[in-house]
Amino acid sequence: MARPEHLEHLKDGANAWNKWRSDSPGPLDLSAADLRGADLSNYRLMFVDFSHANLEGATLNDTNFAFSDLSGANLREARMVRSMLGRAVANAANFERANLSSAVLRRASLQRTNLRGANLIEANLGGAYLNGADLTASCLVGASVVEADLSGATLDDAEIYGISAWDVKTVNTSQRNLIVNLRVTGEEPLLAVDNLKVAQFLYLLLNNAEIRDVIDTLTARVVLILGRFTPARKPILDLFRVTLRQLGYVPVLFDFTKPATRSYRETIGILARLARFIIADVTNAKVVLQELEAIIPALTSVPVQVVIDAEAVVTTVVPEDYGSFPWFLPMIHYYAATDSIDEVVGSAASSAEEWLRGRSRSHGAG
Repeated sequence: MARPEHLEHLKDGANAWNKWRSDSPGPLDLSAADLRGADLSNYRLMFVDFSHANLEGATLNDTNFAFSDLSGANLREARMVRSMLGRAVANAANFERANLSSAVLRRASLQRTNLRGANLIEANLGGAYLNGADLTASCLVGASVVEADLSGATLDDAEIYGISAWDVKTVNTSQRNLIVNLRVTGEEPLLAVDNLKVAQFLYLLLNNAEIRDVIDTLTARVVLILGRFTPARKPILDLFRVTLRQLGYVPVLFDFTKPATRSYRETIGILARLARFIIADVTNAKVVLQELEAIIPALTSVPVQVVIDAEAVVTTVVPEDYGSFPWFLPMIHYYAATDSIDEVVGSAASSAEEWLRGRSRSHGAG
């Protein structure tokens, strides 16, 4: 139960409370306290036991609950704009229709928590534990759930426009009727899907301006680098990336440190088709050659520039029949010990761009 002297200090206002907390930083007990409708905005309430407290309808804007225990607490319809709940424990708490917009709940434990109809616009739930939580009809517009655990949670009818959902765990998560588009007036047509990750991709596809920007960036700037990222080769490949960045490209390096598998080939095939051109360093890299065997014949619009260290102990032989493919550019031999790597990469980029311009002219003439 809540300690009476701790409750008395709450009545002194945020400034007095925060000063007292600075002087008395130990854990506090406000468990099962009846704080319905209280205004505790701007209070520093870290490391406080609020388990089973009643904060229904309370105003808790800009309040800091970091590391506090809110297990089983009732925060129904509480106003918690910009509140801080990082690493707080709020298992089985009730946040139904609470306003948590712009709140920070990073690494908070919200297992079996009721967040039905909660406003989580632009809230940060990164790494939060939401196992079994109920987020039915909640508003997650612009929220971040990166690395959150939503296993067994319910997201049915949630609004997820603009959500950031990288590496989210969704094992046994109910995801029916997720609302993808932004509904300002409620009269906009509904766009719904039953999978969080598919919803993000679907929105990108349907938003023509955004997908066009993505495609333009990929095809105009991305350069795929193939090579061996061994200790001996890593410094050179890193220089490849640095030089490409300086030239205005977006380098994507695929590291061949394991034997090729079907998944490797599929990944490289996708990346190759999205790139403006490819630089393949085949120095002591037989696996890269195996991938080129699949890439070069299949690509007709992406130039491939092979480079090789002429002084490598073991050199790799590139098949002569690649010369029958116009997009396979003459191989560049370099000497890592003496040559300027930025000049090698600049030469490779120039050759690729020259080929692309020539192809563009020939297509335009046709």
